[in-house]
Amino acid sequence: MSIRIAVVALALLAPSVALSQVLSVESIRGSAELQFADEATQPLSSGQYLYTGNRIKSPSNGHVRLAFARYGFIDIGPDSELVVERIPHASFATDLRSVFRLRRGYMRVVWKHPQISTFWPIFVYVGNQRASLTSGEFFVENRNGRHLACVAAGQLALTDSTTEAPQTLHPQACYRLYQGMPSQRVLRDQDDWVAIRERFDIGDLPGAELAAAEPPPARPAPRRAEAAAPSAAAAVTSTAADEFIIDQARTSSPAVAPAASGSKPSEAPAAAAAPGGPWAVAIASFRSVRPATDLAAKLQAAGFPARVVPVTVKGNPWSRVILAGFDSAGAAKAAGGEVEAEMGLKGAWVLRFEP
Repeated sequence: MSIRIAVVALALLAPSVALSQVLSVESIRGSAELQFADEATQPLSSGQYLYTGNRIKSPSNGHVRLAFARYGFIDIGPDSELVVERIPHASFATDLRSVFRLRRGYMRVVWKHPQISTFWPIFVYVGNQRASLTSGEFFVENRNGRHLACVAAGQLALTDSTTEAPQTLHPQACYRLYQGMPSQRVLRDQDDWVAIRERFDIGDLPGAELAAAEPPPARPAPRRAEAAAPSAAAAVTSTAADEFIIDQARTSSPAVAPAASGSKPSEAPAAAAAPGGPWAVAIASFRSVRPATDLAAKLQAAGFPARVVPVTVKGNPWSRVILAGFDSAGAAKAAGGEVEAEMGLKGAWVLRFEP
């Protein structure tokens, strides 16, 4: 009888264990505190799982890293307080909406959307404003009434209670956030991101360089989506964040999907670029060639110069749909944003693609 009771108890516990692994404490430097929804508190410890209603508080010597499913992580800086307002019960849940509120301090989010067929919205509230995140790397700070957001890679859509339309914050820049007013932008370079990661602090933004946030200037209309593929092997590497490279693969003899008839180059999206630069944006990857070529044909019909390249990920062959030839990672990401908006897709990410 006792053995049967133990087996039943384990069976009842197993689902709760399996459902608790969306957000967990990966590491702690210094110390930190966990506060529950009923306001009870306890020291935060590595390996601990977090749930809706939990609040993480770090003192002046505390640095916390949270593992976010298998697709990213969240860093919490010193003297910070982060509330988990909603977290799904499992990575296979129907509603994957994840909501965080930075009450004070610093947080960094590195996120790689799991797959194009999965919708996993992530929201971060700072003050009265809500940031909606795509795949990429983001920094948010809330200190003494000063609200900042930085986009190293990806795009961030910002809304507040006084505006209806979201404002898009583009990569390679930091922004001062003002309720009811346009954000102000300061361009940053790669060294700035390294410094912010190391000190867990965005720091002061130089006021002299501030300008109203706006999309990058429109690029010239692209050539037809029928550029020849490079003849030599090309390297494809994910670059969403320095220590969060999802996969590295080498391609050989990239194939180009046939150009769809009836394409109109004069009406093509502005961000699509003629081949030449070393940056690309990957739209999707498939285990077989047919769906990849079908998607590439649809993109070409819409004016995007898409191509299909074969890659190997963890020893398995995949067919990846990309737009190549951009001069910068920011331009590639902007093109991915246009593809997502026009074609109703999600999950594009930036790559190096060097013939």
